[in-house]
Amino acid sequence: MARLARAPDLIPTFAEMVRVRNQIYRLLDGHQYPRQTNELYFLAGVICGVLANASDCFGYRAAAIEQTRAAWAYAEIIGHDSLRVWCRVMQASLAQRDERPQQALALAQSARRYARSNELSHLRLYNNEGLYLACLGRKDDAIRAFDLARETRNRVEGTDDLFDDIGGTFSVPVAKQLLTPAQGLLKLGLTVKAEESAQAAINMFASGPARDRDYAHEAVAQIILATARLVRGDADAAREALQPVLMLQTQRRVNWLTHDMKNFRRAITQSAQQGSSAGLRELEAEVESFLEAMLPREIPGTLYN
Repeated sequence: MARLARAPDLIPTFAEMVRVRNQIYRLLDGHQYPRQTNELYFLAGVICGVLANASDCFGYRAAAIEQTRAAWAYAEIIGHDSLRVWCRVMQASLAQRDERPQQALALAQSARRYARSNELSHLRLYNNEGLYLACLGRKDDAIRAFDLARETRNRVEGTDDLFDDIGGTFSVPVAKQLLTPAQGLLKLGLTVKAEESAQAAINMFASGPARDRDYAHEAVAQIILATARLVRGDADAAREALQPVLMLQTQRRVNWLTHDMKNFRRAITQSAQQGSSAGLRELEAEVESFLEAMLPREIPGTLYN
């Protein structure tokens, strides 16, 4: 299960994800000891979460929502708080990308009661709340939330059976902890701080084991870095920061990168209107080419086989 949750490329493993989910469903239809049933419900919740993330990466929003609801149902049955928190964070992320930050904030805040003494859950929720507050223009509240996340990071100890043992889709490495504030700080117009946080996240992504490298979230950090540099008027530095994204292999161009690249394209347009570098037109063409070659939606099999 951990291998599927940590798979760097989705196309080769998607069909296996579906097979594993269906096998767990068949086992749940049989007879087993109560403890085994509990473990199967946990695994069912995990694989539905993995499929929700994969569906979102492929751009199948309805399937992502449905699989997240299924994961939530299994988390409720066994009272698994970490899985509950992850599901709410996933639902909030989907709402945010649909330009519904108020709903995203409400979903993240509704998960607070499941965080309990799990500092990693608190950290994740503070960061996400900070991002949604930033999108709503609530600067002071957003910065306070990011500060709470940073303070919480120093108190994280022990391991979690979902965030650490399974990891991958569910993990919260330091690089991701730095990425979310970078997104929020950019929304607030704090470009220097956003650039610092994005660069720190990139350094953390690059320094980890190659087999665990999260290329999609690393690309988000690089887009934030490029956008921050562009907004402060350094078009050449922005282009340099974006090069790793433009060279990203097609099978790693997850659908939700479209949202971030379109935001960068809007920043190019605004910079061009202000008379910035003549090379911006060429950079915009490169962005368009990137968007035309996203992760293919033709996935092997279907969630419902």
